[in-house]
Amino acid sequence: MRNEKLRGALIIALSVVLAAILLFEIVQSRRDNSRRAAHIKQLQAQVRQNEEEIERLKLELDNPAEPEQEAPSKGLAVIAWQPSDAADIALIGEICGANGVQPVIVLDCSKDIALLTELIVHAANNCEGAEIALTADTIDEAALQKCALVNERLTVLGHAASSVFILNERDDTPENRAALEDKGFSAFACWSDTFESGISESGFPYAAYTYIRSDSDDARASLDRLGENGSTLLVIYELSAEGGRLSEEAVKASVSDALAESEAYVVTDLNTAFEHIVSLADTQQQSAETAESLRAEKLQRIAELEDEITRLYASWNKY
Repeated sequence: MRNEKLRGALIIALSVVLAAILLFEIVQSRRDNSRRAAHIKQLQAQVRQNEEEIERLKLELDNPAEPEQEAPSKGLAVIAWQPSDAADIALIGEICGANGVQPVIVLDCSKDIALLTELIVHAANNCEGAEIALTADTIDEAALQKCALVNERLTVLGHAASSVFILNERDDTPENRAALEDKGFSAFACWSDTFESGISESGFPYAAYTYIRSDSDDARASLDRLGENGSTLLVIYELSAEGGRLSEEAVKASVSDALAESEAYVVTDLNTAFEHIVSLADTQQQSAETAESLRAEKLQRIAELEDEITRLYASWNKY
């Protein structure tokens, strides 16, 4: 009887212990489930946040923001002259002096060196501070040597050596530009129907040019087109050509018209024009580098976010 009571008490005690253990396991399991649910919910929120940022960054990469548009800049016009004799030089000096224009003289190195020397002398006397550009009918070794000789004469007679060469359309090739660069030329005027200007692959600035060869040629019509793209244009008055000589009245009227105030362009000197081309190219290059740097930063951020998502999934079963 006593043993039976003892056995009953033991069974009751074991039952209580088992019930307590079971209750503890149930409570602990619920706590673990609650912690796991909270952990997963937190991971899901972090993953969702990262995925949203990745989606936003990829959208920005596919649709990059347009750079802020600056007000369209005016084009630059350079009034230049290609003289054939001393009378031309006198006219250039008169017109430039009357209008406050920097004299820009184009010397054709296809002509005799004696004539070119005479023009240089007259330019020194009649066109103070004139800037000089060179050109030639064709580019060969003889023309290159003539250009070098003209530059020597320029420095001897008080001018700066010319660094600007005007290429005709036929001779505007990479080989000829390279040959001219080797001779010290660092800026070019090239024929372009669209008045394109910029920096060549070899790193030198170039501008467009047009010739005024008859009394009916309209310089202003060409210059007004500069407002379309803010380019640089040399307007070269060829005072004496095969077709005859431009009348002084026509030249003066054309220059006066070209110098009239315009919303499309401003008139400047040769050096300023090419400095502007270089400066504009530098600004564009900086903008491109900034855009590329931002793109690289976004790609790096996407990679970091994707790595973090992988890490988050790896810790999914922490609890």
